Amino acid sequence: MNLAEKAVQELFPERDETRQLIVKYSGKFSSFNANVKYSSTYLQFSLSRDFLELSEEVRQGVIEYLLCKVYGTRKKSTNQDLYHAFMKNLSNVARIEEKDDYLLQRFQLINEQYFNGMLSEPNLRWGKQAYRKLGHYEYAADTIVISSIFRQAPTDEKTEEMLDFVLYHEMLHKKHQYNHRVQGAHHHTKAFKEDEKKWHDQQAEKKLSWFLSKKRLKKMLLSW
Repeated sequence: MNLAEKAVQELFPERDETRQLIVKYSGKFSSFNANVKYSSTYLQFSLSRDFLELSEEVRQGVIEYLLCKVYGTRKKSTNQDLYHAFMKNLSNVARIEEKDDYLLQRFQLINEQYFNGMLSEPNLRWGKQAYRKLGHYEYAADTIVISSIFRQAPTDEKTEEMLDFVLYHEMLHKKHQYNHRVQGAHHHTKAFKEDEKKWHDQQAEKKLSWFLSKKRLKKMLLSW
């Protein structure tokens, strides 16, 4: 019996789950990430290989949490509590090894202005030249990644203004940390949204959309 079969049996004994239950571990995930894919014939739980270092109870907790999302319900369990406790404390033990000098400078400025300098410095690095995922915070690795489309920021004031807005958004994710009670990957709680409104420029989102439109147009013209 694999962990998925065990999870269904213990958490949902009333369900007659006839689909094949598969558990896989992958090195393609970022630290301690996981997801579930399903169809009419199978449920496949894919977990980061990092989870292999943890107890069976924590791994089963991950699967139970994902099962609840598949079934559209919430059921408490000790295993899920162990998983959520582990995830909540991950950023406190993450290794801080990579800080881009320019991104660190912007982080420190925003930290003083909006967080009273209380936010600890995470890893800060540039990512791929992405137009949709402009930035993201990996709480498992305590890392903020910013799209390389903002690379001109040190020499362009408008680009820097847009970068700061994106960076502020990701710093809010660090501040509010992991919250398993919020549905979806972005963890935008009410408190998060209230903090988001504190940004000095209320037109920042519109400006960012216009900035991205011009970037995409320029890219199209250069590749034509």
